[in-house]
Amino acid sequence: MRIITDSASDITLEQLEKYNIDMIPLTITVGEQILLDDKKKDMIEFWNLMEKEHLKTSQPTPASFLDLFEEIKKNGEEAICVCVSSALSGTYSTAVMAKEMVEYDKIHIVDSRTATIGQGFIVRYACQLRDQGVSFEEAIVKIEEFKYRVKILACIDTLEYLARGGRMPASISSFGDFLKLKPVITVNNKGVIELIKMKRGKKKAIQEILDLYKNSSIDTNFPIVPIFSKDDANMQDLIAGLDGLDASEQVGCAIGCHTGPNIYGLVFVTK
Repeated sequence: MRIITDSASDITLEQLEKYNIDMIPLTITVGEQILLDDKKKDMIEFWNLMEKEHLKTSQPTPASFLDLFEEIKKNGEEAICVCVSSALSGTYSTAVMAKEMVEYDKIHIVDSRTATIGQGFIVRYACQLRDQGVSFEEAIVKIEEFKYRVKILACIDTLEYLARGGRMPASISSFGDFLKLKPVITVNNKGVIELIKMKRGKKKAIQEILDLYKNSSIDTNFPIVPIFSKDDANMQDLIAGLDGLDASEQVGCAIGCHTGPNIYGLVFVTK
């Protein structure tokens, strides 16, 4: 069984090889230049570029999926493709379109209803099921249930990049940054980025994340992963004193374009 995802999952090159995952890259536009989010970019270079330029992301074309889907059909294989939330990108719809063009029922497209490391959790869970020998049909049922248990709690350090991407008026962004307002966010079960609370100052934002985390019914059979983007200093402040955490993971280009270089938080699975 083949496992496929898109680059918004922030699966690294090492993980792609380790877990035998196929990845379809999103594209990043910088002025007139188009870059593939192929995980070969130096992330520090990307964040430095982002601070100077307005970057935009685009979903893959149907052709990006078609070649892979045609190969899978030709080989008579089964495949599960885990896409970034359909509420955040058209990637899921593009994958569904490509599957319909191929006319092959043994490919299942998952709307992950999440993104970045949370989406990566679902991808790795799919790999785990594959490696355990779970059937294609049973794996689909388990993944479609599991995806609603993956939780992201995070803080965006500045509102600037939400305004750049048109997700917030520039006047509100500037006023919020002036007041040092820090949005604590999650991705809800509809796959939409949801504002939980706006806290004044980093300390209060961190405490809000910790309170929400400690009041969650966490399934410790799965990793608890701290996340960061460019600089992990805020993340280190968040996790100081927390036990039982796994190694931190880095938010990549596709989502980072919208959140900015200093997002930090926790990703985990609920019971």
